Amino acid sequence: MDASKFGELLKKHTLKADSDRVSAEGLQLVRQFVTDKYKVDLPADFSLEWTVGKKAEYAGNFPTRIKLFLKKVHGIKMSGPDISEVGNIGKRNTITADEFTFDFTKEFDWEDGDFGDSGSCYWAGRAGARKMLEDHDSLAIRFYEPETCRCRCHREACRGCEDETSDCGCECHQKTFPEKERKCCGTFHQRIPKLEGMGRAWIIFPETSAFKDENGDRLGDKVDICAVYNSYGPQLTTTAQIVARYLGGLSYKEVEFFNNKDTDGTLYINNSKCILIGKEHDLARIAKVSMQWEEEEYFEYRCERCEVGLNEEDTHSFGDETLCEDCYNEVAVSCTQCGNGVEKDDATTIGDKYYCERCVEKHFTMCSDCDEYVSNDDTHEASDGNWVCGSCLEDYAKCDCCDGYSKEGTEEVGGKTVCKSCLSEFYARCNGCSEYFPIKETANVGGVVECQGCLEADFVQCPVCKEYISGDCPNCEKSGGIRENQLQPTSAEMSVAF
Repeated sequence: MDASKFGELLKKHTLKADSDRVSAEGLQLVRQFVTDKYKVDLPADFSLEWTVGKKAEYAGNFPTRIKLFLKKVHGIKMSGPDISEVGNIGKRNTITADEFTFDFTKEFDWEDGDFGDSGSCYWAGRAGARKMLEDHDSLAIRFYEPETCRCRCHREACRGCEDETSDCGCECHQKTFPEKERKCCGTFHQRIPKLEGMGRAWIIFPETSAFKDENGDRLGDKVDICAVYNSYGPQLTTTAQIVARYLGGLSYKEVEFFNNKDTDGTLYINNSKCILIGKEHDLARIAKVSMQWEEEEYFEYRCERCEVGLNEEDTHSFGDETLCEDCYNEVAVSCTQCGNGVEKDDATTIGDKYYCERCVEKHFTMCSDCDEYVSNDDTHEASDGNWVCGSCLEDYAKCDCCDGYSKEGTEEVGGKTVCKSCLSEFYARCNGCSEYFPIKETANVGGVVECQGCLEADFVQCPVCKEYISGDCPNCEKSGGIRENQLQPTSAEMSVAF
C-alpha cells in the first residue's frame, strides 16, 4: 500500500467512528472481573468490538464472546448473572459514536499544537522525525473540530439591518428560515470556512520485510498494509477505525512496532504500538512490525567531539559544548544537585555523588570535627560557634539553658545540663555545699556566696535590717548597733571557690 490509495490530499472528509466498541479501560475491568470470578485471563488480543461476525472464532456480542471463550478454552460455564454483569461493564465503557472531519497531507509543516499535539517531541528534540516521514512518503491524518456556521452575520451585526440573528442564506439557515423570512441585506453574506485542528496521527507504509509473524520470521510475500501510530486527539483505535473505513472497510489490528529494534530513537513510538490496516487474512499473519529506517541523518543534535547523532534527551551539556554520553563521561561529571556538567577535577565528592562548587557552598557545610561535608539540614551549631554533623553531635551535650551544644565544660544543675558559658553567666557555686544554683537563689555575705540552705545554717539574720551577718551588723551599728547576745552563733569564715 502507498499514499496513492488515499486520494486527493488536503480534501476534507467526514466519517463516523463505530459506537459499538468497548474502551481499553472497559476491557481491563472485564478482565479483572473474569479473573476474580473464574481465575483465568482473557487473550491479550481479545477484540474490543461489541459485535463480531459469524466467521470469527468467537462470534456474537461482547458478553457472548467471553462466554464462548471460557467454555471452549477452559471448559467453564458462565452463570447468567455473570454474563449480565460483563455486559453491563462493557456497556458502561462503550465508546460513543462521533463524527470526524479529517484530511490527509504529506506536508508536516504546521505549528506545534495546531492539531492537538502540543508538546510532541516531533516538534522539539526529534523534529528530524518529520523529515524522515516525508522522505519515506508517509502521510498524516489531521482531525478538525466539528464545523459550525461561521457566517459574519452570526458573529457581528449586519450593516444593513443590524440584526445579529438575520439569515445569511447559507445552508444551515436555509433549513431554518423560509425564503420570505430572510431579512439580511447581504453585506456580510460570505461564509468563512475556518476549521480548528484537534488531533493527528502518522500513517506509514512499511516495506514487506518489516512484517514478522509470531515466530519472529519475516513474511515471504508482499502484503497491502499501512500502519497508524502516535495518535493525538482521538484514540489510536478510533483513528484506525476512521482510516480503515475510509479505505473501503478494511480490517485493523494492533501490533508491536519498532524501528531498528528501538521505540525511543528519532522515530519515537508511543507505547511501542501501531495499528495495521489491511485485509483480514494478511493481518492475521502479522504479530510485529520491525522497520530499519536509517536515522543517522535525521538527528537534531551531534556530539561536538565525536560527531555521533543524538536525540535531545541523549545530549549532555558541558560548558558551551553538546556531547554524547561517552565523550561527556571522559571529561566531566554531572552535579547531583543542579545537573550541570563540571570537570572531574573540579567536582567535590560527597558520599558517592558529585557536586559543583556553587552547590557545595549553597547546600552543604563542613563539619568542624570530622572535616566532612554534610547537608545543611544535618548540621548543628555548637556553643563555641562551630558547626558539626549529626554523627559528631553525639559527642556533644545540649545545654538546657541556651539550647546550644557543648562538647566540654557542662555541669548538671538541678537535673539540667548547663554549658560553661551559661554556668558563668546565670549560676553561682555555693561555698557551703559546693553545688551550683541560679544566681537569684544565692546570697553574698561578706564575699561568701551561699545557697538558701547553707545561708541559714552558717549565718544569722539581723533582726533589725534583716540582712544575714557574721558578728555585729555593720548597718545597724551606725544607728545604735545591737548587742552581741542578740546574734545567733555562725560558722567560721569560708572562702568562695569558682
